[in-house]
Amino acid sequence: MPNHFIHIEIPCSDFDKAQKFYEGVFGWKTSYVPEMDYMLFETGGDLEGGFYKSPEHTGRQGVVNYIEVEDIDKTLEAIQEHGGTTIVPKTLVADSGWFVLFGDQDGNVLGLWKDV
Repeated sequence: MPNHFIHIEIPCSDFDKAQKFYEGVFGWKTSYVPEMDYMLFETGGDLEGGFYKSPEHTGRQGVVNYIEVEDIDKTLEAIQEHGGTTIVPKTLVADSGWFVLFGDQDGNVLGLWKDV
């Protein structure tokens, strides 16, 4: 089906830090591609992506990509333990679910989602 998300790119200042953060918090699998100076990630779901080294683009909020999690509170604890921050605390969206906005190790803004 056309017109769906197929790839996400997240800027980072350091591939090792991004790898430790996203593998440590979400269990994503990463692989560095030296000929492209790029690091791919696999989430275990349908949408995959990559990290590109661009310190001048880290920490800016643009399109917010949401990651579905089983337990928002546990995930927030892991985010804090791995150097991330909570930007918008756990918030109920009507009767549909909970969301959080967080900053990763470089200050990129992403969201967490958990259905009610």
